[in-house]
Formats: sequence, structure tokens, C-alpha cells
Amino acid sequence: ILIQLLDEGPSTMTPDAYRKKLFLLNSAIDFSLTALGLTISVTTTPLNTKEVLQLTKEILEHPRFDENEFNTAKQKTLTFVNNRNDNMQQTTFYYAYRDIFQYHPATLDGSGTLKSVAGVTLNHIKEYKQKLFSWKHAFFASLSANDPKPIHDLLNQLFLNDKNIEPFQKYVYTKTDIQKYHQKELTVTLIDWPNATDNQILFHFLEPIKPDTITYLHGLVAMDL
Repeated sequence: ILIQLLDEGPSTMTPDAYRKKLFLLNSAIDFSLTALGLTISVTTTPLNTKEVLQLTKEILEHPRFDENEFNTAKQKTLTFVNNRNDNMQQTTFYYAYRDIFQYHPATLDGSGTLKSVAGVTLNHIKEYKQKLFSWKHAFFASLSANDPKPIHDLLNQLFLNDKNIEPFQKYVYTKTDIQKYHQKELTVTLIDWPNATDNQILFHFLEPIKPDTITYLHGLVAMDL
């Protein structure tokens, strides 16, 4: 829901005016949310970099929290959750990852249930936004054919100035011992799903991988029958 609201732009302009401005700047601002945090992808030209980054900051600090747009986003999320529940392959994958990795936070689906999403209010979104957005938790990465020094200075000026944090923080993955997740014997999980439209059997074989890489969570060979 929050991502859909951020896609509508800042509170200082209408959604149509926001999209028109991005079009005229030949730029794009994309938001995505994962179990590990929020990712913002900014694509622009060297000439418009500062203006687009300023616009991004404005969205994060002053998003549009319109009641009607919230209701639309909430209904879309309810439809997504309902469709996910009808997808038995996705459901089976979810429970398999959850059980194999013993409820590791990165395996849990943050989209919620029909009941939990139905109870979300706009005030909940506002409170969550305050907890989620803190510049001290930010990590910046830049990809460009141009000299990175101006980008570095611009990010410091816009986002990190007087906030007493190191610019361009490094993201460090927590080391995880994949060996502890190996099952000593066959484990079978049966899912009672009254609304199932088909039968799914999922075989998981843990693959030896380095425990200090991001692939530790995805190091599975899966076969669907």
C-alpha cells in the first residue's frame, strides 16, 4: 500500500502533474519493498540529476497520503493477496521456505493476509512510514558513465548533510550458517488449503553454498510435480 502511495508523487502536486514532470525530465523514480527494506531506483540524465533527486527526497519526506488513493491501493493489495492465496505453487513455496529456514525474517511474506490488510488504515501507513524512513539507515549506490564525484557531493548535500552519518554506507550481509538448516531426516509438510484448485508437491534439496553471501537464502534446487 505504501509503495502505491509513493508512486503518486509528493503532496505538493497532483499525480498527473508529477508524472508530467517526470516525463519532461526524461526520468523515472521507481519504488519497491522487500522483506529487507525499501529500494528506490532513480533513472535520469546528468543534466537533470539534481532536480530528480530533489523530487525523490520530496516524495519521501512529504508523500501524498490521500484517502481516496489509499482506498484504491488497499483494494489492489487485497486483490493481490487473494490471487496469491489461489496460487498453490506460490503458497507451497512460501511454506517450504518458512519451514526450512525456521521462520527466518527474510523468508516471510510481508504482504499480509486478507484479514490483516483489511484492518489497515491510512494512519497505520503514516506511522509505518515514520519508522521506515530514516536517513541513518540509508545506503546509496550510483551507476554512471560520468565522474562519480559530483554525484557523491550531491547526495551528501541533499540527503546526508548535518545528519552525522557516513556517506555511501556499505551494506553488509549477516553471516548465516547454512549447515544448521540441513534436515537429518526426511521432513514432510502437509498444507490443508480448502480453496486449493490443484495439488502441488515440492521437493527441496539444500545446496552447499557459501554462508556469507546473499544467495544463501536462494540456494535451493526445486522441482515441481
